[in-house]
Amino acid sequence: MKERPILFSGPMVRAILDGRKSMTRRVIKPQPDKEHDGEPYWYIGGWRALAVSGDKQRTTQRRNPLQCPYGHPGDMLWVKEGLVRMDTGTGVYAPIAAYRVDETIVTVPHREIPGCAAISWMWGKNYLPSIHMPRKASRITLEITNVRVERLQEITEEDAIKEGIELKGWKIWRPPDEEIPYTRRDHFEALWDSINGKTHPWLSDPWVWVIEFKRQEADHD
Repeated sequence: MKERPILFSGPMVRAILDGRKSMTRRVIKPQPDKEHDGEPYWYIGGWRALAVSGDKQRTTQRRNPLQCPYGHPGDMLWVKEGLVRMDTGTGVYAPIAAYRVDETIVTVPHREIPGCAAISWMWGKNYLPSIHMPRKASRITLEITNVRVERLQEITEEDAIKEGIELKGWKIWRPPDEEIPYTRRDHFEALWDSINGKTHPWLSDPWVWVIEFKRQEADHD
């Protein structure tokens, strides 16, 4: 079993905490350079490789498979999220860190979080970006239960629910006279483009890792 970090936006962190999110999609890098009979091929180490699931049992069936960088079923992911420095109420910020999404106090003492002072506070900012969160401060640990490869637009309404999508927030644009109800899949499309639109927009239909997970108790030992 291996453990790796993974980044989530604030709304998605909240969805995990609320028990609404058990799946995430991440762009496969690099994208395949060729397809044959609908199957993608990647050029890896001088060999062409078929995309396969992250499931270790399946990877033995094809030579030189593309490995999921997030791990296999049974591996753990620890979530990186943004931190903020708490206001004492007097206009002075105390050396106490909290999670940005809900201002829950971080159990790890502020002085023991590497980078809090050096990276954020010294720049006059009162938050630490999620990318700089150390393992010691993470409160969410996820166990991977399944990994598969598919096109982004293959996502179903059921999958969009597992992605933690609610019928509010992001929306794709539609002409005002179109009486078509928005679906969670529509909202996922808008959310995807807000994060990945510059490099791998929804319309490009990139190949993605589909990672399913269940939450575990975070371990700070």
